[in-house]
Amino acid sequence: VTLERILGILFSPVAWLMGVPWEEAQKAGWILGVKLTLTEFVAFLNLGAIPADEMSERTRMLLTYAICGFANIGSVGITVTGLSVLMPERREEVLSLVWKALFAGFVATCLTAAVVGALPSNLFVR
Repeated sequence: VTLERILGILFSPVAWLMGVPWEEAQKAGWILGVKLTLTEFVAFLNLGAIPADEMSERTRMLLTYAICGFANIGSVGITVTGLSVLMPERREEVLSLVWKALFAGFVATCLTAAVVGALPSNLFVR
């Protein structure tokens, strides 16, 4: 059992709800998990490394929208540190809200991908 497989299983329902076909949902879930636990830069590198025959263009497009944001664990640390320096008396409040902000940011990018997925595919033809 690898971390890649665990992330793929955990986030595959999210990918499917965004509009990714179930056959590609585990690989897409892995990309979403990498974005959330590491950074969007690593997720984009991993997305680019997936061979063209293993993932449809539509799924790649949806993932591009879904991973384009700063909702990740590293951003939580940056936010807590930055805001704690600016207002140390409210550090506990920042700590209690930052996880909700992480969740909201992740959901926002996934919803953006879902809206794009709901649009007619002929809008995106080259």
